[in-house]
Amino acid sequence: MAVPGGLLGAPPRVLSPGPPAGDLPAGLPGWDVLGREAPVALPAGRGVVVRGNVTLVSPPVALPAGAQVLRVTLRAAGGDGLVEVSARPVSGGPDVPLGALEPGRARRSLPVGVAALAGTTVRIVLDPVPALGTAIEVLRVGPVTAPLPRWSVTRGTAEVAGARGRRTLRVTDGRLVVRSPTRRLPTAARFVTVDVRGDGLVRVTAGARRVAARATAAWRTMRVPLRARRSGPVALRLDATPGLGGLDLRRLGVVLRTPGRSGGSAPR
Repeated sequence: MAVPGGLLGAPPRVLSPGPPAGDLPAGLPGWDVLGREAPVALPAGRGVVVRGNVTLVSPPVALPAGAQVLRVTLRAAGGDGLVEVSARPVSGGPDVPLGALEPGRARRSLPVGVAALAGTTVRIVLDPVPALGTAIEVLRVGPVTAPLPRWSVTRGTAEVAGARGRRTLRVTDGRLVVRSPTRRLPTAARFVTVDVRGDGLVRVTAGARRVAARATAAWRTMRVPLRARRSGPVALRLDATPGLGGLDLRRLGVVLRTPGRSGGSAPR
C-alpha cells in the first residue's frame, strides 16, 4: 500500500483557472501594465509579446485552500530571457517572490509554488526580462493545481511530470519539502519506501525514523525502517535538495512487510 497520492497515477488536480483573463486576450482587461512600451497582442487573443522593461499585474485571484502550483505558459523566440513571478497580497504587505522562470524557444507551461499563499487573495505580478533585442511571449497565467492532493507543501514547488504510468515528482528549482497525510499502517509493516533518481540529496522521514541518501543516475529505493508492531498513524516527510541535474521521485510511501515484498495493493 502507499500513502494517498504516493503513486502519482492521476494528473494534477485543477483547483482554479487562475486570474481573470489569465489567457491574456487582446487588451489585457483587468490587468495593470507598468512600463513605457505596451505589450502587443498576439493573433487570435492567445497572449501578448513583451519587449523592454514592462511589468504585468493581474486582477485579484483567490487561491483555493490546498493550492500548490500556479502554471505560467511562456515562450522566448530568441531562446533567452527570464520572467520573475511574485504575488501581491490584496490585504496589503510586500510582494511574495514565487519563482524565476526561464522560457525557451518552444511554448512551455512552467510551475511556481503557491502553497504558502493558499486560502488568500492575491494579484500575480509578472516581470519579464527579455534578452537584449528580443522579446518574451506571455501566453497564459493559470491554472492553479494540486499535483499532490492532500499533501502539505512547506517549501518549494511540487511538480509532477511524465505520462501516465511514468509520472514522477520532479525537483529542479531549489529545495522541496512535502508531507503526506497521516495514515494507520498494518502492525506487520516494516519499511516505508521512496524511489529516487538523479542528482541531489533526499531525506525521508516516517514516524521517528529518518534515512538520507544521495541520488544516482539509476533508480534506487530508499527504505525507512519502522518500529516492530508500531501502532498509531504515520506520516511521510520528503526533503529533497536537487543538484544541477535535478531529482526524480516516484512510488512515495510504499509500505513493505519485508524488503522487496509489498504490504498490499495501493489505492490510486
